[in-house]
Amino acid sequence: MRIPRLHAGTADTFYLYHSPEELPDASDPASVWDSNYLFVHHMAATGGATRVYDSTANAMTGTAANVTLGVEGFISGGVLTDGIAGHWISLANAFSRPTSDTFEVMFKNNSPDTLQRMIFIYGNNNAYWFGINATNQLESYVHQGNSIYRYAGASLISTGQLYYAADVYSSWAGRSIYANGELDAAWNNMHYPHEPWWVNKIIGYGFNGELDEVRFSKSVRSASWIHAQHVSMHDRLLEVGTLEFIAQGSVLMVR
Repeated sequence: MRIPRLHAGTADTFYLYHSPEELPDASDPASVWDSNYLFVHHMAATGGATRVYDSTANAMTGTAANVTLGVEGFISGGVLTDGIAGHWISLANAFSRPTSDTFEVMFKNNSPDTLQRMIFIYGNNNAYWFGINATNQLESYVHQGNSIYRYAGASLISTGQLYYAADVYSSWAGRSIYANGELDAAWNNMHYPHEPWWVNKIIGYGFNGELDEVRFSKSVRSASWIHAQHVSMHDRLLEVGTLEFIAQGSVLMVR
């Protein structure tokens, strides 16, 4: 369904109308995600599959190599990676590099004290990755020609615990890392990979653990937006009302 613009700090009530079953399905899953998303991977592929599909209209489908699909993710299915080189999900190539971005992921780390990349994008001596460093902090890494810039968060990531993380970059405000919807660290630093870096895109590069809801936007998501994402993915529906039948179908109130 299409929902009007909402504000992260307010509570809203929606009435979901269930049409009669004889009507054709008019859903459009790709349009659920706004045009700023470059890819959204729910990791809901079942065991035995080799394709991990992008939920946007951009069709940046992933090809799984030696990863376990169909594990119990936080939202529907997830994937389990073992940290071995070549055991990852490679994405189809599309688009040129964005000038601003937000990377989001739900993850569970199984290897403490080890450098691990949840997303790795690189090409011609330029690269970006986001993951966990050897001291168990979230880290954003930029390789810009002959220079390397590393940005580590403040919080320590525990083994076997589910987290929601976001890495945000803008050319005017620098970089911010979020852990479970809260700001973890921020820098007024404008470093970003030079072209051409948006070539090879890999999910789970050397990562040992579970990954779910992997999303990449070509825009700066605000702190309130990221907080709302974390809350909505954990609390699902805050309140479910009663099902009321009407002449044209039924309506369910949710908050």
